[in-house]
Amino acid sequence: MSALVGIVRSPGQAQERAETTLLRGVRALRGVRYGTELAVGNVNLAVLEDDHGICPARVKKHDRRSSANGRVDVSLGNEERGEALRAILFSTGEEVALERQLLARRPFYFARRQDGALVFSDRVDAVLAMLDRSPGLSPAGLAFFLTQYGVPAPWTVVEGIWKIGPGRRLALRAGGDFRISDNVTGAALPHVRAGKLTPDEVRDLVRKALSERADLADGAGILLSGGLDSTIVLAQLKDLDLPPERSYILRYTDPLFDRYDWDARYAWLVAWKFGLDIENVAIDPGVRVRVLLNRLLGQANEPVADPAMIPLYLAAKAAAQQEIRVLWDGRGADELFAAPHTNANLDPWYWWFLAPAPVRQVAGRLFTTVFGKPGSRKKAKWLAEDLPTSVFWQESVFGPQELEKLGPLPLEPVLEYFEGLRRRGRENHPGGLAQRTEWETWLAEQNQPLAETVARMTGVQFHSPFLDEHIVLRAMGVPFRERVPRGPNKRILRDAFRNDVPREVLRRRKRGLGTPVGWWVQEMQEQVRYDVKLLRATFGDDLLRWNEVERFLTDVRTEPVIRWQLLSLVSWLRLHLVESRSASPRAILRSETVLSPARKESL
Repeated sequence: MSALVGIVRSPGQAQERAETTLLRGVRALRGVRYGTELAVGNVNLAVLEDDHGICPARVKKHDRRSSANGRVDVSLGNEERGEALRAILFSTGEEVALERQLLARRPFYFARRQDGALVFSDRVDAVLAMLDRSPGLSPAGLAFFLTQYGVPAPWTVVEGIWKIGPGRRLALRAGGDFRISDNVTGAALPHVRAGKLTPDEVRDLVRKALSERADLADGAGILLSGGLDSTIVLAQLKDLDLPPERSYILRYTDPLFDRYDWDARYAWLVAWKFGLDIENVAIDPGVRVRVLLNRLLGQANEPVADPAMIPLYLAAKAAAQQEIRVLWDGRGADELFAAPHTNANLDPWYWWFLAPAPVRQVAGRLFTTVFGKPGSRKKAKWLAEDLPTSVFWQESVFGPQELEKLGPLPLEPVLEYFEGLRRRGRENHPGGLAQRTEWETWLAEQNQPLAETVARMTGVQFHSPFLDEHIVLRAMGVPFRERVPRGPNKRILRDAFRNDVPREVLRRRKRGLGTPVGWWVQEMQEQVRYDVKLLRATFGDDLLRWNEVERFLTDVRTEPVIRWQLLSLVSWLRLHLVESRSASPRAILRSETVLSPARKESL
């Protein structure tokens, strides 16, 4: 995919130095080539093209006769579908505006250099290469990643590097100032207001989204999981006379992992009923996980906590070998129409969160005193805390004790973010607040960037009608209980497409994509110990206790999802913050003591 790299010089910075900095950022990117160079006043911008030709950049110049302030617009992605990044260079040359539309698959990253210049790019490697200091770890970013899977904007796991959230606009000025605003030319995630969403309306919206993307249907395939979402997409494509050429089904070759093939059996059934050619994507449990993980995380802008990244990459690679350039899937349906697990625990107590805080705290103490069991103490915490805090602990991957063992990570920014999310969305239902959290942390910052990374590596794009801008705005704008009514999970989708989906799929309980995470992590124990030792020597134990990180990773009793999350984090940090720098990792490991800040600065 195309990329943008830019710098806003400080008033006293020379043009030659800015161009050198920009070139350093361009050289850090792989798989791209020079397209266009733009220089307006204090702003220098390089537009790069990739070899696959996916998502080409569009440069549009406005002169003063056709625009109030003559400017240059550079966009990546489809603006009509709300998936674009835009950079606007104004004729004054003192400012550049960066915009991220609601469904853009990657954000803009930016940082301030020590010389006062601001550097930016949609690829974090370019920003890291343009920095004039050694990057460190962000306490708030690590707290977000370890509790919520993803890091919402404006934070990242790298200290001093920020990003723009979905539907946000950033203004960078030559003096080194920047300002983030919520209003952009595109849409932003709406707040909840009164309204009703019917199954017939959902059906019409999905069909309209597929019809508007008819240009993608020629030579397309579909990734079938055997679940409700991908089956709905296939049924509507067939009904609209836009059938995919073949279906891709993930399956494991070793009988030891038959339980992960449960999805494949339903997927075969769906493909047979709709008359599709079946392409089995065989996943060997002994696959070279270390090589694939390094390859994927080396291209990723941030750590990826989803172990499905490896099966998705293998499916896209198989499609690319058969000259398939688009794979349909059902991403986004869960974040819009499925009840989060948080809802099951907190929904019965919804009315309780409307009570004053002192009343909740007293009731929580009484509850603990009367029952006095460990489980009751956890439930008392739900009763005593406010809604954002309760939803945070329900959504958190690590519990309070595990987080305390890992290190002194600050939770205040995370709790403030939850409160701000509730206030901006006017969402007072625990399930609705959990859904918005999953949208901004998981879908926008993990799932969508993962699809973009796989597309950049294979040339195959993933598309889902549930990520259409009209569906997202309509669904997220109604109260939680209107789009997620009580009853079977995704009830509104089951009612809307009851006559299109096989009964076996309608009756099936929801299951995620099965991956043998424990097996994979166990196969990488030698790599894990090397990574942890390297990161301890580079960053020290002030923020994360690396011995505890290693214990979580090597202990087979640790939950697989936690082990994979930590594995992704340490691997990404090694690839982007240690091995990509000028210092040799072996030289770092030869040091018996933690590197001093001065030594780090020289790396």
